[in-house]
Amino acid sequence: VKANGRSDDITFASSRSDVNTMLTSSITFDGADDIINIGGHAYWEGLIGGAGANAKAFSVSAWIYAASDGESDEGTVISFGADDRKLYFNNNMAMKIRLAGTQAGIAQTYLLSVNTWYHIVATYPGGNTGTPSIYVNGALNNASTQAASAPEAIADNICCIGNISTGASTFDGKIHDVT
Repeated sequence: VKANGRSDDITFASSRSDVNTMLTSSITFDGADDIINIGGHAYWEGLIGGAGANAKAFSVSAWIYAASDGESDEGTVISFGADDRKLYFNNNMAMKIRLAGTQAGIAQTYLLSVNTWYHIVATYPGGNTGTPSIYVNGALNNASTQAASAPEAIADNICCIGNISTGASTFDGKIHDVT
């Protein structure tokens, strides 16, 4: 895998002798400059995009193991377009989902601990005024929410795991099984 033009940026844990599959098949991000391009906006817009009343319902999930809140205190698990749909840490180790719009749709968890595996699921019910939610290890974990108003379509940037399209918010730790 190439990241930012270098093939040594991202570490794949691949030892099959380890019984913990999250350690054997997770991807380690360095918190500095790693990024995985998962395709352009047109592909993802058709799956989870849409604007206003046509905003599509979606869920995104991943196992994460963070060493810190990441680059710029905003380590990103997954980002679509120009941060039009984004799952990331804010600057105090709370996981946050954000949908860009006239008023951004937001859900934020209570504080999470570093060096701990978490299964994160972020959902959006679709439509013009839906409210996103975040589940941590199967339990609803909305410390705060804000309903979206007129969500925006996914813009002209690449979609990424482990960072945003500009490369300025690298995740610091391991990400596994993004769906």
